[in-house]
Amino acid sequence: MTAAGNGGVVCATDEVSARIEDLQFTLGEGVCVDAVQAGVPVLVGDLNDPGDIVTERWPTFMEGAARAGVRAVFAFPLRIGAITVGVLDLYRDRPGDLATVDILQQRSAHRSTMLAEHLQRALTAGSSSSRQRVSSLSATPWT
Repeated sequence: MTAAGNGGVVCATDEVSARIEDLQFTLGEGVCVDAVQAGVPVLVGDLNDPGDIVTERWPTFMEGAARAGVRAVFAFPLRIGAITVGVLDLYRDRPGDLATVDILQQRSAHRSTMLAEHLQRALTAGSSSSRQRVSSLSATPWT
């Protein structure tokens, strides 16, 4: 999801993550939507006690996430410079904030995955235009 609209889900690691992504794309509400619109992470460590996070904007998402067994959700806008290329959503089946180490590890793992995908595409292309292909993929990796 980007400010320009829904580009689709790139990966869902399990049925619960697929369900909460589907809810957000279908309803147009939730942490992912807010992260795209605000351009900052949206971190809700306990859906039953969100603290200062204004979750009233997501009533149907909150109900659906609770039915799916989600207790905490975290959305990180993925940016290349000033361009938002998507959002990385994480969830927990128990309440709790992400530790700084968790956030840094997730960011590092995501960058490693993107790099591996770009390198594989470049190797598979095997043409003299591989450098251009990798460059354009890194600008819009999910198109």
